[in-house]
Amino acid sequence: MTPIVMHARHAICFTYSLYDQALSVWPSIGENMHVQGHGLTRSVSCPDYPSLLPWLRSLPDTSGHDVLDNANVFFLVAGIRPVKDPLFIVDAFEEWHRQDPSVYLVIIGIVLDEDHFGLLKARLASCAGVVYSTAVPQPLLHHLIRQSRAVVNTSLSEGMCQALLEAMVHEVPVLGRNISGNTAIVQHRVTGLIFSTPQEFISQAKELIFDDGLRSKLVANALQYAGANHSRADESAFYGRIVRDMADTPGISGKATPA
Repeated sequence: MTPIVMHARHAICFTYSLYDQALSVWPSIGENMHVQGHGLTRSVSCPDYPSLLPWLRSLPDTSGHDVLDNANVFFLVAGIRPVKDPLFIVDAFEEWHRQDPSVYLVIIGIVLDEDHFGLLKARLASCAGVVYSTAVPQPLLHHLIRQSRAVVNTSLSEGMCQALLEAMVHEVPVLGRNISGNTAIVQHRVTGLIFSTPQEFISQAKELIFDDGLRSKLVANALQYAGANHSRADESAFYGRIVRDMADTPGISGKATPA
């Protein structure tokens, strides 16, 4: 990777923590490195989309189970592969569901690793309160998470978690595993909650159910953060400048380098 980075006209990092890590490895390219987060837009709900609970009851994993009308649903949005570690909180969540049948965890996303998906499905086959759904169109996903208690990230590593950012802009609380990619965008107890163990996750998830003041504060702060740091217009303008710079650079885009 070093030869590629050393010859790059521009190196773009999603967060300042990634920028600092890259700079420690390649200090000589500092002037060519930039920080630009993902740009976000808010989806518009369609009246034809199903409400959360009927949708949840329609999933194969919930057939034969009574989903309470006051269900508290958490979403873990991720492509199914080892680095996303979707099994990290499953045991703890199942225990919580047995104590409180109103809580559900929905793991939703495209299968990117069949072996890991096999492990997940085998565990969920005998697991109460945790269900899997295949990926759905993004507008429908946003419609569903807006009706949930929170969006969760359990990854072992992240560049920048798009699911958490999308939850923020749709005014949904976020809980992220304590990794640098999450702490770069989630300030604990300010814009979201950060957990290190499954037990911490359960404790914080309960807070979101019972503490309306905390929930409102996190949602408001996260929406403000997302608007200030993840504007789609700012992202477009940034990449436009990058493209124009490369087009004007001798030897790039077919331009001849002067002799």
